[in-house]
Amino acid sequence: VWDKEIGWGPFPLIALLYTPDGRLAYGRADATVVMSECPGEITAYGAGCAGSGGFVPALGVTGCATAGGAIEVSISQALGGSTAFMLLGLGQGSSPLKGCTLLVDPVLPTIVPLGLAGSGAGNGSLVLPAILPPSIPDVLFTLQAWIQDAGAVKGWATTNGVQVSLE
Repeated sequence: VWDKEIGWGPFPLIALLYTPDGRLAYGRADATVVMSECPGEITAYGAGCAGSGGFVPALGVTGCATAGGAIEVSISQALGGSTAFMLLGLGQGSSPLKGCTLLVDPVLPTIVPLGLAGSGAGNGSLVLPAILPPSIPDVLFTLQAWIQDAGAVKGWATTNGVQVSLE
């Protein structure tokens, strides 16, 4: 997705793209400056629901939300060693559920279980790097993680929501 050349300058090696394993691939060795265009948007919204120790888990998505772009999905401040369930949706929601708020609507039938690293309240985390397929169409989707946590109200802690608009 590093495909547009703009300007010039004394930069001998410029990153052109990410390889499938997340490393940077380098290309031109002349004075051409290569700039990335990243028209997609990533927006956090809503609030999570506290778990053990009063910690509110956080969901983050960073990177370039475009076909072929590299992104990173992260969960932090959750109960270490617990299981998170990533919910996928097509829009933002705000529905009460299990003492928390479901922030994706409608929820798609794909729910992804994820094991969190760390131990203890607030120490659970996970980082998932990914390369979006080059052929992925423009689409808007939402994410929210629900974490099993016996110390939370009704046994669940939740993250904020994240909306990703691929362009």
